[in-house]
Amino acid sequence: MRRDEAFGAVHLLGMGARGVTGLVEQTHGALAGRAFGAVERVGGSVGGPVIGVVRAIHDATSWAAYRSVNAGLTAGAVVGGTVAAARASGEGSLTEHRGAHTAIALTNGLHGDRYARWSHPLALGMAVRRDGRDVPVDAESLAAAFPQARPDLVVFLHGLVETEHSWDWRSAHVHGAPDVTYGTLLEADHDCSAVYIRYNSGLAIAENGTHLDGLLGDLVAAWPVPVRSVSLVGHSMGGLVCRCAMAARPWPPAGRSDGWSGEDGMAGSDHSSDWRALLDATVWLGSPVDGAPMERGAVELAAFAERVPEVSWLAAILRSRSIGIQDLHGRTTPDLPDGLVVRQFAVAAAMTPERFGLDDHLGDGLVGVGSARARRTAPPGDHTGHPDDHHPVTVTVRGRWHQDLLNDPGVYRHLVEWLVRERPVGSVAVRPGRA
Repeated sequence: MRRDEAFGAVHLLGMGARGVTGLVEQTHGALAGRAFGAVERVGGSVGGPVIGVVRAIHDATSWAAYRSVNAGLTAGAVVGGTVAAARASGEGSLTEHRGAHTAIALTNGLHGDRYARWSHPLALGMAVRRDGRDVPVDAESLAAAFPQARPDLVVFLHGLVETEHSWDWRSAHVHGAPDVTYGTLLEADHDCSAVYIRYNSGLAIAENGTHLDGLLGDLVAAWPVPVRSVSLVGHSMGGLVCRCAMAARPWPPAGRSDGWSGEDGMAGSDHSSDWRALLDATVWLGSPVDGAPMERGAVELAAFAERVPEVSWLAAILRSRSIGIQDLHGRTTPDLPDGLVVRQFAVAAAMTPERFGLDDHLGDGLVGVGSARARRTAPPGDHTGHPDDHHPVTVTVRGRWHQDLLNDPGVYRHLVEWLVRERPVGSVAVRPGRA
């Protein structure tokens, strides 16, 4: 662990303890205020002044006590962080330890926007990941990390409070072996390369989309072999980030009159400077295109809690959630630029049979079926994914919850059908230059 990460981790623990103290103080003040108010009303004009003095003494004492506790916690965090930093090996990064990925993903999802503003050492940046490490996006590093690089790329983006390790969800149970993912299966069964992206899911979805747009441009330009196609697979929030990346800039790019060589949307021999010219298909797995009911519920609960002083601490907790989470309140992803045509697919999950009528209310436990399908059902027999109005062709898998979409044999069969069997043939591999 790096020394700055050791100090930062202890510092976050101290901040968390101070936050709990603040909530206790807030609740204490609300309860005391209600109690003293009731006593003052009963005491009337005679007992009121005496009660007021007692209340002033109580408030001053409690204020001093909480300030002392906070000071002690702050000092303890500094001292503890300094000791932890001194004892840290200074080698490697905490983000490279698989055992820590859950905690890092959770804290970044909840407060990653703040971590980024503070330049906190545990703030995640967007990066290509391979074997638990960041891969610099340059020709030499990519060639070393992907010695069997193929011209067809399938790029995977995880969801909220997840990392690239989330893609092997229940792998031992599903496949009988650990570390089996859609990407490892595609690489073993088909001639393509899987690229996993890790990002800070606490940032605004549009901001992550802008980062992804730039990263994919650099990735395609520096890939060890000429790139023929790019496909994007996003779980939950990851699908929304993909969509924002596709819409980050106008299409066609400035200085070009046409980004396509044919109806299939594959790049021709013009050596496009835009990775979207190579974009073949996108797949969204449980992505809340029309918003997540849990986030909308959090907004309503926070508004209620703010009106009740005794539970205002709950409102404070809810209001502190990251901008990335708040973005899930409603439809926040933009429409694709006019002229950008790409095959789009979406997989929705439902925990209950269709006859129960809970698809839009319960869905996969976190995302309603209608939101994951962008409120459009695929026409009967339509499996091509060629859109007529920028909406995806959708399927619904039942008896699954949200996380099951990360690693499911049925979903994998759909990925093979969409990303491999239906890939346009005869396309020309190109190496785009940098924009």
